[in-house]
Amino acid sequence: MRHFIILAILASVLLSAGIAAASQDLGQPAPLGRRDEFSWGLGYHNYKGEWQTDDEDVVTGNLKQNNYWVQVYYTFVEDWEFYARFGVADLTIDTLFTQFDPPADYEADYGFNLTLGINGLLYRAPGWGIGPILQANFYPDYEVELEGELNEDLGGGMADVLARYKGWMDINLGLAAQVDVGPLVLYGGGFGYWTTADGHVAITPEGGTEQRHQATVDEKGSFGGYLGTRIPMGRAWSFHAEGQYK
Repeated sequence: MRHFIILAILASVLLSAGIAAASQDLGQPAPLGRRDEFSWGLGYHNYKGEWQTDDEDVVTGNLKQNNYWVQVYYTFVEDWEFYARFGVADLTIDTLFTQFDPPADYEADYGFNLTLGINGLLYRAPGWGIGPILQANFYPDYEVELEGELNEDLGGGMADVLARYKGWMDINLGLAAQVDVGPLVLYGGGFGYWTTADGHVAITPEGGTEQRHQATVDEKGSFGGYLGTRIPMGRAWSFHAEGQYK
């Protein structure tokens, strides 16, 4: 199980900005702006998750990621908005290189990523509403190559090991309700998620022949829940906090 905490300041009008921290947040179902109005925000999130694969030669495990992003929202019809998030993110997986003695961490450099989403209200009543969110995240390809001493199970000796993750993407589909509590907006709901990536490993022993392995990687679990709030901070700013449980 993974827990995520999200702290964010998101813009409610065009000339506002803010900061965020944690996993890809889903947000309230209602748009931030009025019809035909743009909104935007700045943010940072820290993600922790657990990947799995059915090939023991393509090892994976607990991963961490820092993501800095800019997001643009557009309310295209009443009560519905589209958004695009542009970010840069790194990737760390603890002790991924189990071929070495001792095992080494996987630490990949920053690359560009993209998030596209749509959310809105299916039903609105005075003081509350309910609606869905659909979000797709596309991450960069990550590659790390290290040189070290192989463990005894692989015969020992020096070798180069290359680990690459390609085509990483995830899709989230959620349904949430939101309630106005004075100036605050409280929201929460459930969501399903699907994650996939291609894992590649190449081991080249010193003076030997390269060995290649490939497998599909996914995230453990399929469903989660989330709770959040949005707090107005003047006419042009709002503070957004969200927590997720997978």
